[in-house]
Amino acid sequence: MTHLQLSTHSMPAAHMGPENPLPRLRPAIGMSSAARVAEFGTPGQLEYPEKGQENHLLPYRVQDVYDRARVPRSFKTAILENEVLKATFLLEIGGRLMSLIHKPSGRELLHVNPVFQPVNFAVRDAWISGGVEWNIGLFGHSPLTCSPLFAARIQGDDGQPILRLYELERARRVVFQIDVALPPGSEFLHVYVRITNPHDHAIPMYWWSNITVPEQKGHRAISPTTSAARHEYDGKIRPAPMPDYSGFDASYPVNHPHAADVYMIIPPGQRPWITSLDQTGKGLIQTSTAILKGRKLWVWGQFSGDQHWQDFLGKDEHGYIEIQAGLAYTQAEYMSMPPKSSWSWVEFYGLAQVDAKAVHGEWMGAINAVNAELDRRAPAREVEAIYQKMNAHADRKPTEILFNGSGWGAMERHIRAREKLSALPEALPFPDSTLGDEQAQWMALLKQGELPYRE
Repeated sequence: MTHLQLSTHSMPAAHMGPENPLPRLRPAIGMSSAARVAEFGTPGQLEYPEKGQENHLLPYRVQDVYDRARVPRSFKTAILENEVLKATFLLEIGGRLMSLIHKPSGRELLHVNPVFQPVNFAVRDAWISGGVEWNIGLFGHSPLTCSPLFAARIQGDDGQPILRLYELERARRVVFQIDVALPPGSEFLHVYVRITNPHDHAIPMYWWSNITVPEQKGHRAISPTTSAARHEYDGKIRPAPMPDYSGFDASYPVNHPHAADVYMIIPPGQRPWITSLDQTGKGLIQTSTAILKGRKLWVWGQFSGDQHWQDFLGKDEHGYIEIQAGLAYTQAEYMSMPPKSSWSWVEFYGLAQVDAKAVHGEWMGAINAVNAELDRRAPAREVEAIYQKMNAHADRKPTEILFNGSGWGAMERHIRAREKLSALPEALPFPDSTLGDEQAQWMALLKQGELPYRE
């Protein structure tokens, strides 16, 4: 049986205050300095290289009012669980998948941050590490990284519960949903994502699922390619062989001396996946349907400054890396999303158990061994079948809203009704009860044609 329940998770947490009332009038870090991809020549779609890199955050404001004094705090969570896996989501912090436990072995598949400590590392400043972060809209981590998402209960065709996370992304004015299913007995968590562009024009779109896993000596990150793109924060992306470049084996994260992005350029037609496996050949694996073609390994590096960052974000001796999956081949690219369109895919998350000798042997042998394991336990036809099943009930209305996000979705609904624009999907309800003080003056402007007087 599958169970969905609300719960809480307590951890030492820095205080996070209100948004900064002043708009940021200069580009956020990374927003106006995307690395060049033209000279690298990724084989993907390049209508938007460096387009979509906004020079401001509007309508968002900066979240920089936080401290370093950690005190115990209880966070709202949703837990989806079957006989094999237990998935815990932080509803107040971007719907982040905080933990994924393989119950038969008791193994935690993700890096779980033991504290809540924002740092100035994202487009709105506040960012935390750990778990799986859902990044949409703007390059440089999601604007919703440290903001709540809506959570709702959906009933599947088999009567089993599905967790739906959703919100309005205000920079692009698009809605997105993350439907999470865990059928009875399933060894993989199924994550269905749909982005809806309601506009009459194309928009630049960006999505990356950032997955944090432990970094330890002997762990190897593997993806099915012999070609990579290397970005070391000098403004350029360079082609590189995989795994051997810069004089070391880049598939072992501890070999990297400093922070780096390693984009795995998976050949067209090859199943997209990425995994991080330990000395025994065990670890988390992620795969998806073909639209999510990008894969990336991100490392902090081994210099003392890199280690201090990790210690500050979490606690001493909690090192981690990120294995990521995205719409484009690199994070310097936006994809052109057509007007009145929806993009959707499904991601699988679970435990991989591969022969250790093959994992830590020759590169192609490691790829073939993981491919064989994936084909045995989650064949491509099964992933596609799950996608079709979840896509069929993506328009299903929730039976219950479990947790409220912001009031901006309700505001957008009123704007679109007033301007006689297409309505937001009924499957993603934004009730008027969520309208609050932040939206009050804008609702007055919408209804009365002028902003109310304020001191």
